[in-house]
Amino acid sequence: MSTVVHVLEVVVALGLVILAHELGHFLTAKWFGVHVRRFAIGMGPPLVRWQRGETEYSLRWLLPLGGFVDMAGEDPSAEGADDPRGLSSKPAWQRLVVFASGVAMNAALAVVLFTVAPLVGIQVPTTEVGDVVPDMPAAAAGIQAGDRIVSIDGEAVESYDDIANLIASQRDGTAFQIVVERPVAGEAAPRRLPPLEVRSTRKSGQMAPMVGIAPALNTTLYGVVERSPEEQAGLRKGDRIVAVNGTAVDRWNRLARLLEEAPAGPLTLRIERDGLEQDLAVDPAKLKVFQWGMDPPTLVRAVEKGGPAASAGVKAGDRVARLAVTPAADAARLPDGQAPRGSAKSWPTHEELSETVRAAGLGATVRLTLLRRGEYVDVTCQTVILKGEDRPRIGIATAPAMVDPVQIGRVEPDGTAAKADLQPGDVVLSAGKDDRRVASWEDLTSLVLVEADQPVPVTVRRGQIVLTTLYRPDFRPMERFVMSESLGEPVFVPLPRLANPLRAVARGLRRTYVMLVRAYSNLRQLVTGQVSTDMMLGPVSIVRLSVAMAAYGLGTFMDFWGMLSVFIAVLNFLPVPPLDGGHALFVLIEKAKGSRVSMRVRQAFWIAGWVAFGVLIVFVTFQDIRNWLTRL
Repeated sequence: MSTVVHVLEVVVALGLVILAHELGHFLTAKWFGVHVRRFAIGMGPPLVRWQRGETEYSLRWLLPLGGFVDMAGEDPSAEGADDPRGLSSKPAWQRLVVFASGVAMNAALAVVLFTVAPLVGIQVPTTEVGDVVPDMPAAAAGIQAGDRIVSIDGEAVESYDDIANLIASQRDGTAFQIVVERPVAGEAAPRRLPPLEVRSTRKSGQMAPMVGIAPALNTTLYGVVERSPEEQAGLRKGDRIVAVNGTAVDRWNRLARLLEEAPAGPLTLRIERDGLEQDLAVDPAKLKVFQWGMDPPTLVRAVEKGGPAASAGVKAGDRVARLAVTPAADAARLPDGQAPRGSAKSWPTHEELSETVRAAGLGATVRLTLLRRGEYVDVTCQTVILKGEDRPRIGIATAPAMVDPVQIGRVEPDGTAAKADLQPGDVVLSAGKDDRRVASWEDLTSLVLVEADQPVPVTVRRGQIVLTTLYRPDFRPMERFVMSESLGEPVFVPLPRLANPLRAVARGLRRTYVMLVRAYSNLRQLVTGQVSTDMMLGPVSIVRLSVAMAAYGLGTFMDFWGMLSVFIAVLNFLPVPPLDGGHALFVLIEKAKGSRVSMRVRQAFWIAGWVAFGVLIVFVTFQDIRNWLTRL
């Protein structure tokens, strides 16, 4: 029942965002004397409608999936184009205001939501540091897991989101003065440390500058993967781990450390399930871990602009088929004219590539054989110290290539894949008794695991040949219980309610500004290819996150939708048809050239815009559904 209520809250919130947007267009159009024929919330046939003056108002069946304001003269080729009160007859500045007013209303709605939320009461991700990434600025400055960040550059922070947004809103390399409180054994209150100087960095592929910290997670299981060691041990989604062998635990990093330090062999987990505590005996020897016997190839996720790899011609989307590295000292001893070769690795894993390049040192020669759209390309570059870095790199961000085409990289000798005659470079086309298409490694995993320990038909393409082999899953006993297939939930804490409306307004304005900066920064990084489109959220993800936020209370839900309202405003004002920014762009073009853009050109751009917009919606929705189903 609570989920149904939360879904209804999402419907109301979406309707409010749409109403605010369309109301902005409507009010400014009326203000300038434009003839508004229809004002509708929802799409499709009218559910209810009424006439007031010259305007028909309606609520439509597909609530709240859109809305519109039908103004005479909005399209000079349509009915009403010659109306003296039509929009096209108005001065350029008035048309710009009408088109921009929907976006402005969404930003204003965000201010309202951000203002009211702390008056109602908000729960936010704690400012406690859950983990510190080695070799990153925070670790070098002395920040530790368990520290609570109090302020950054003298500005108090109330949530982990504030920390991320403050750092992300500044250029990489910015020095921040961070004040933390650190629990000290034997002391009742945490000790406040002098300000620590931490300089941000943004490596290729990251959404924004960061300092290398992760939020605190509790020990409530966010999800449990099918046939994972956690599921075999009897754990379920929503279980909260209270203790390990009698030692209490309430944070995920502490849980991981206790499991790592526990003696080999059976152990006892104290869990809370459905409000009741119980002991769960876990014997690692009885748990089986699935062994692939192969790894996906390494994907170049992003390339640092101006870095050695970019200059050598490496491109995002390339897959690394071969790596050879020669340290600078070794290259110096080669005879003149002889090219350095170095020790070679075929189909290196993501970790092997990173570790090999890092170990080679400054000035090392790196030779890569890349697979790009079915063709192999050889490139050579040298390691350098890039801006904001403290170790040699070539300027790429890599990750395992987990999506289509599903390709095999490294194959373990005598492993499961080798016994099935699978080879490096093979592209997996389909698998399972029903010969289902494989679009990701998650697809392949589910098709293999559903057969338990039975042989699974796998069809691959090897060069120009397509062949089918039988792949038998290999499950090996676990030596030590490690929870590698699950994570805890973020730790949320309540903020003190604001009693002063002026302070609430100040918070609303400040938060709206920060989110606007972050939204434009993220868009710029997506457009320039600095980050993957996997970071884009579609309708399914937005609904899922909204329902999750609603569980933390109305104020938290309002704060989340304030953020969404900002992002909707930014997206809607992109200078691309059919968005409001596209309308505004044509007004500016016509003003600059002193005449109308021809209907032919206008319609061509509008058709192209609608097609591109439709393809984008289908893409992100498909991506959302795929990611959701692989996590069920």
